[in-house]
Amino acid sequence: MFKKIALIMAASVIAATPVVAQTSASGDPEFDAKFRKVLLAHPEWVAETMQAMQARQQQAQTAELSTKAEKIRPMMKLNPAIGPVIGNKAAKFTVAEFLDYNCHFCKQAHAGVDETAKKRQDVRFVILMRPILGPTSEVLARFALAADLQGKFPQVHDALYSVEGRIDATDEGLKKLASTAGLDFAKAKADMDGPQVKKVLDAQVKIAEDLGVNGTPFFVTPTAAYPGAVPMSVLEQSIK
Repeated sequence: MFKKIALIMAASVIAATPVVAQTSASGDPEFDAKFRKVLLAHPEWVAETMQAMQARQQQAQTAELSTKAEKIRPMMKLNPAIGPVIGNKAAKFTVAEFLDYNCHFCKQAHAGVDETAKKRQDVRFVILMRPILGPTSEVLARFALAADLQGKFPQVHDALYSVEGRIDATDEGLKKLASTAGLDFAKAKADMDGPQVKKVLDAQVKIAEDLGVNGTPFFVTPTAAYPGAVPMSVLEQSIK
């Protein structure tokens, strides 16, 4: 398989090179000429080979991430959880979601997560903050974790994702969100800079760094790890 891939990759270079400038890619000019002719007649081979290589790389990446995720799976089962929970707190299965409230793809994934949590009483989503998209990402992460101390995380979580466009992370903007979610903003503001929120956020960031989470969203199920906004059907299949 790899020999075929190498030959096709080499031939693609040959095919794209002007005849007058060609050198032998295989060491056999006659073979190169014949193979170039075949490749020009079947250019779809290059695309098929690249797709196969990408699929193999993705499989290897997923397997590597899943192996790394083994170190956090015991923590995923803890009660109380290592982060705020969406869904049934006593659910049998746990899915960890690393997110950034400034991430467009996290916002896209939110509806699916919410629907799955409501539909599947045996599944809970533990939310871990991965604020990587600028200073306001950490402000929003602290705000959400402060809301969890008041038992208002789901409401604030939904309110943050209901905002059209960029979220206003100023005190005025957060105060409006707090009002929408029924949150005591004065207490939340104090808790955002308090020791409890700092402890949780620091722990979650360390988990993300140890796992190599460099983009969001990022999901860890009981059997696999998925970077990106993976379809909920895929997550549910891995839970089964």
